[in-house]
Amino acid sequence: MDNKQNEIGFSSKIGFLAAAASSAVGVGNIWRFPYLTGKYGGASFVLLYIVSVFILGIPLVLAKLAFGRKMKAGTFKAYSSYKPKIWRLLGFGSAFTSFIMLSYYIVITGWFFGYFFKIINKEIFQNIDLAVNFSNFTSNVTLNIFYTLFAIFIIALIVRKEINEGIEKISKILMPLFLLLLISLIIYCFTLKNSGKGLRFYLLPNLKYINLEAFHAALTQAFLSLSIGLGISITYGAYVNKKDDLIKSTLIIALSDTIISLLAGLIIFPLIFQAELEPNQGASLIFISLPFAFKSLGVLIGWILGIFFFLLLIFAAITSAIALLEVPTKFVIEKFKISRQKTVIILCTLLFALSIPSILSNGGNKFFTKFWFNNNTYFSFLDTMDLLSADIIAPLIALFFSFFISKKFKIENLLKEIRTKEQKNNLLELYLKITIKFICPIVIGLLLILKIASIFFGKNIFF
Repeated sequence: MDNKQNEIGFSSKIGFLAAAASSAVGVGNIWRFPYLTGKYGGASFVLLYIVSVFILGIPLVLAKLAFGRKMKAGTFKAYSSYKPKIWRLLGFGSAFTSFIMLSYYIVITGWFFGYFFKIINKEIFQNIDLAVNFSNFTSNVTLNIFYTLFAIFIIALIVRKEINEGIEKISKILMPLFLLLLISLIIYCFTLKNSGKGLRFYLLPNLKYINLEAFHAALTQAFLSLSIGLGISITYGAYVNKKDDLIKSTLIIALSDTIISLLAGLIIFPLIFQAELEPNQGASLIFISLPFAFKSLGVLIGWILGIFFFLLLIFAAITSAIALLEVPTKFVIEKFKISRQKTVIILCTLLFALSIPSILSNGGNKFFTKFWFNNNTYFSFLDTMDLLSADIIAPLIALFFSFFISKKFKIENLLKEIRTKEQKNNLLELYLKITIKFICPIVIGLLLILKIASIFFGKNIFF
């Protein structure tokens, strides 16, 4: 084992914030958030999302960062100090869920690389059916294996290095580039002829959409976007300097994640309305509707805009993927005491093997494509893994983590870890006690009940 593993952390506060913000910023910010915003009334959904971040995201991210820094360990060692040993299941569950999520997330990352090269060679500007083209691409097993391996190779190169040499350095490069591309695209999209119509749809609230279903969607988005149910914040917290202000850091992470989600909508909706398309189209929004929008702008402008947009997606996907890989990497290093490079080689080999069913689940193999049938709907293997890991296991882990902080780690110890001064902050104490002890368990529990009920009884049972 690298004996310096526990001593090496982020070299600067900026490096930590860049890495932590990068881990939160992912494909969900650029695709899922605008899609849900369009579905649930624009600014009305944004308001519900901000409330969700405040009552669910900020307290749990802060608690996880503080717990990781206090224990100076990843998800294995952090929980191993507490009895009974059953608490260790939280550490294992966090690492395992991160790895399972990565096994299909890396396939989707490969799709972004594939479509980036489709834009480069101007394939989408040819006289083709974009929906058929997307279906043919995702069902091409050989091509998807190549792009998945390519994505795995890139994240392996980054994570094999120590946190300050790998993830921190690449985050310092990718985050500024990401923001530069984001702002550049926004400026151009504002010049499109129907941009005003798209912005009105996105930003003007429609109060009739504020209901239980919209709030459920906002809570779920906040939960997934900030990776609340995973071990990323604990793992990154282990590398944070004791002098860093965790409260400010948490607010910066949550604010960055929210702002980038909002900015993404300033690209998506002008483009969609420019091409006179519907905004609430799920996965097809990225791979069918937006390529059509690029195509409608003409070969030169559409080509440049398409290149920038898919570079943006690639940057977002890579920063999230390296965070997902870091969690099981740290876990294996602590548990089995082997070097980081060997750990990454082993995990990435296993990752590729686990990605094969997801690669086959989009038409490449009938069994994995129609892996599960429920409520008159077929679920692919990829969809099933996403459902289990993101919608069930991750919320369960977050639920038990809130119990762990309240009952075992204790709120008082949490407050000691995050205080920058000796004086007590009564308002902060009250906020954390109410959210972590009561609001978070109740809200996450309800999310779980609603999701499980929707699986077995239909999605509208409570709405």
